[in-house]
Amino acid sequence: MTVKFNKTKPGLAAGIGRAQAFWREGKYQQALNEVNDLIRNWADNPCLLVMRACLIQLQDNESGPSLEDAKADLQRAILLDDQSPSPLLELAHFQLAVEDNPRVACKTFERVANLARALLKEALLGQADALSELDRRQEALARLVEAFSIHSHKGNSHPQPNEEEILERLDALKNTRW
Repeated sequence: MTVKFNKTKPGLAAGIGRAQAFWREGKYQQALNEVNDLIRNWADNPCLLVMRACLIQLQDNESGPSLEDAKADLQRAILLDDQSPSPLLELAHFQLAVEDNPRVACKTFERVANLARALLKEALLGQADALSELDRRQEALARLVEAFSIHSHKGNSHPQPNEEEILERLDALKNTRW
């Protein structure tokens, strides 16, 4: 199957760049307009939905999308990418600042922290493997120890790698020639 691109559609990366530039300049309405244009072509893009939710909250006028629309965008982004901590983090901030609901926000922040710890643990284990293959065992050992520390502090929202696997990697690294 051949995929054809519509040359009249603006590029996603370029459009996001323009929206971010407007945002940095404090031109929130222009940034929101840019994001809305992009969403016409990429309706289910979690990054765009999070950007729009944030920009809605920064509006100066009340004629645009509502805060309920912002929350709906965040919830949609979470449904589309439930393993990314970013949309969930923005929802937690929304719950705390906009909805003034610290109890719910606290639970959402905990979910964010668990996802972030799991991702960090996976990254550290991967980096340890790469460092080991580069014969940089001291650095690999440091990454494995850090991954073990994260695992022992609730960073286990993903079932693998588990504690035994981390210990096995430490043991294997110990048994290699230094």
